[in-house]
Amino acid sequence: MNYIIFLLLLFLIITFLFQISNRDSVNKFIQIVIVLSIFFLFSLEIKMSADWDAYVLLFENKEAKVDPIFRYLSTIFKGFGYKFEQLYQFHIIIISLIFINFVRKVNNNIFFVFGAYIILYFVPITNQIRYYLAFALFLNACYYLYVDKKIKLSIILFILSILSHSAISLLFLFLILNKASKKIGYVKLLMISSISLFVFSFFLQTIGIVDMLNKYGTYFSNEGTGSLLGGLFNIFPYITLLIVLYNNNKSIIKRKPYLIKDSIYILLYRLSMYSIVFIPISLYFQILSHRYVLPFTVVWLCLYLYPYQKSKNQVKVLQQMWLVFFVFFVLFFYNYFLSEFIFGEKSLYLIQFEQEFNSIPYFK
Repeated sequence: MNYIIFLLLLFLIITFLFQISNRDSVNKFIQIVIVLSIFFLFSLEIKMSADWDAYVLLFENKEAKVDPIFRYLSTIFKGFGYKFEQLYQFHIIIISLIFINFVRKVNNNIFFVFGAYIILYFVPITNQIRYYLAFALFLNACYYLYVDKKIKLSIILFILSILSHSAISLLFLFLILNKASKKIGYVKLLMISSISLFVFSFFLQTIGIVDMLNKYGTYFSNEGTGSLLGGLFNIFPYITLLIVLYNNNKSIIKRKPYLIKDSIYILLYRLSMYSIVFIPISLYFQILSHRYVLPFTVVWLCLYLYPYQKSKNQVKVLQQMWLVFFVFFVLFFYNYFLSEFIFGEKSLYLIQFEQEFNSIPYFK
């Protein structure tokens, strides 16, 4: 517990040092080097996680069904005589670099945004390596499609993302809804879609064809469900944050109307709101929130901070940073410690983090 508090305070201090210093290319490079060094220190030498043994089986058994990118990389790494440990390290490095590429293009606070993200979701990122590789590729593909207008590059990244993890395909609905929203309000369309998905999923479960949906069958089966109270406990803070972001957008647009034509801000806002589609269904099928709501926190951080990153009013900027820090600490406590205070049981996040941390040789 003490080392966690120390690391959080260190994280806060470093963030504010970067915030009050010159925000040039050198500053960005230093931020990237430091945040990656810290993340690699705690992740590259992990020897055990919740899905580690399953990954080893997938790596060693060429007949096992797995997404193409993982199978292709496994074949290459085995061909060079490497084990799954090396393939895992490769995933961690590539995932980090792809996420960093997205964050640096949309925000100057690279150390804080990526640092806060990996602290909050260290366990999922280091455990669900195939999905987070796909998710990072998807975010970059969206950026190159809607901001840089590099169509060919975006198509390649979209293809790589779905080849990395087929479950990312549900995020491709964003491309359709984003275009369709020209005729109807975007958030209104998301609300309609969320209700439709909720009803459709229960229809599939009722008529008993979820097993025909490959890995989606797990998401919509009884094994992927939980109590409504448990689902609400799991997703409540994220519903609250989405409401805050929605209302904050209205306020920001009134004060800074030029953001309506800012392609980066529009992309961040629309990606952030897209999580609404999966909110109702996540109350019952909780696994969906871990796939399609929580990962978007990195986008939410970028969205909230974006309007202030060019501000010359340091007092105003620091006020916003303090507010973001408060929300960050609340989420951190919620994910790792709240269940122990309420139910007297360690959270799954904390249990899995300790398992991963204790498997690192130089931390034993």
